[in-house]
Amino acid sequence: MSWLNGRKNSWLIIAICFVTAGLLLQPMSVEGKKAKYKSPDEDPVTITILPKLPNDNIGGKCLGYFNLPQQKKQQRVEKINVFNPTNQTIRLKIKVVDAATNNNGSIDYTKARQPEKGLLKQAGSQVIAVPKSLMIKPQESIDIPIKIDKPTAFSGIKASAIQILASDEEASQAAVQNEYVYTIGVLLNGRKLTKKDVQPLKIDQIDVQKSGDRATAIKFHFENQMPMYLKQMNLKTTLVNQKVAFFKYEKYQKDMKIAPSSKFTDNLALGGKRLVDGYYRLTVENQNDEYQKKQTSYVRIKNNKIEFIQKNTYQKEQQQFLRWLAAGITALIIIVIGTWVMIKRKKAKWWNAYG
Repeated sequence: MSWLNGRKNSWLIIAICFVTAGLLLQPMSVEGKKAKYKSPDEDPVTITILPKLPNDNIGGKCLGYFNLPQQKKQQRVEKINVFNPTNQTIRLKIKVVDAATNNNGSIDYTKARQPEKGLLKQAGSQVIAVPKSLMIKPQESIDIPIKIDKPTAFSGIKASAIQILASDEEASQAAVQNEYVYTIGVLLNGRKLTKKDVQPLKIDQIDVQKSGDRATAIKFHFENQMPMYLKQMNLKTTLVNQKVAFFKYEKYQKDMKIAPSSKFTDNLALGGKRLVDGYYRLTVENQNDEYQKKQTSYVRIKNNKIEFIQKNTYQKEQQQFLRWLAAGITALIIIVIGTWVMIKRKKAKWWNAYG
């Protein structure tokens, strides 16, 4: 009987295991119904992207972005593979953006910008074409074509990126919807730069930032005139009053990353200091592992306004100031000597009269 009871218990355990397994496998029934999207937390709008890098990609196929050599053909076509691993249809919005430099000294690929006048005649976004939007079904894999026309002859690098925005098609009419952004860099290489092409960061403009009537910062508008990345760039900006060196404004910024042929603003906060009127020598030093440059110019600060002046203008006004100073000192000496002579004569008369 004990053997029979043991056999019954074994069958009971096996039956319980089958029932439990049936309950666990119930959502994946043989009907093949796919789980419905309920909320972004349960099934986020995510995709996987993989650039199909060509054999001539500079840096190899493991680089993670397109770094294309100088183009010989009139057009070349590259591809980015996109896979939708979710159970919902996803809308893709695609655009090409050019690299920009943020004011804190970092590279930005998220904002569309116009080619900088005088710096970039033809941006990468002007020769790269992509479809504006695509729909990708659940568990589907597609290739996004990237058509690149041959740009006009150039030196250095044109830095751009393919920006892919993924959003849920079912939630496209909602007031609030999740949107995921993916970015793949596209670098177009031209002729190699020479030593003559290496130029320092240029200050294009300078002005004063105010809060009411009070100056709060000096704004320097810089240009990277070179079509090349400036990485780990250290930038030091110094303003020294030419009459009283005590009045000095200085800022040092380390490890900046600056995009090719771009502009950015660097603010020198006054930190509560008063902006003293006068002539200043402006020194800008920028250096990294590749090069080191130093440039000097002169500015005039007056009534919380600042402007560049020519060096000879500063020298002329400085000479005029020195002439006025010399004239003043000479007049003072004459007055002192004249006073001393008059006192001397009066004493002599008094001595002659009463001595």
